[in-house]
Amino acid sequence: GAAGAFEALVAGKGEAVPVCAWVLRTAPEPDARWRAADALGRIGKDAAPAGPDLVAALSDRDPLVFRVAARALGELAPDVPGAVPALVGLFPDVEAIRALARFGPRGVEAVPPLLDLCKHDDKAIRRQAVRALGKIGPSSVPAVPDLIRLTGSDPDDGVREQAAEALGDIGPAAADGIP
Repeated sequence: GAAGAFEALVAGKGEAVPVCAWVLRTAPEPDARWRAADALGRIGKDAAPAGPDLVAALSDRDPLVFRVAARALGELAPDVPGAVPALVGLFPDVEAIRALARFGPRGVEAVPPLLDLCKHDDKAIRRQAVRALGKIGPSSVPAVPDLIRLTGSDPDDGVREQAAEALGDIGPAAADGIP
């Protein structure tokens, strides 16, 4: 079946990249498109030439396709031109936030929208946003006051824990969070 064919492609690594990218771009079936995106993510850094196709797949009308493409972009991070703004465009999707976190300091342009997500009603979205701010590192210094507030006042203990960890990931610039 299709799953077996994609497993064989993944085993071929680099040679499979153009085939998977073509399937992702052209297949009419969502099942084929998400499997191609998944294969590219599992190939990892060798799939970098397909980065633009994965970025384009973020606008796929099928939610599974764009979520798998987001996850795959996280595997190719941080060297995928255009990925950060495209992922931000999918916020508050949790997979997009997780993928963005993999871009580390190259995700700096996402700091303002991530700060907005720190106020979201859904605790899973808040957790991922706070975690991503930490992974961006010292460039997230504008988030320090919000992260300090979240460590003491968020109703979810997971968000409070992630906020404390994010302050540590930001480093010396977050020293105000030590108390």
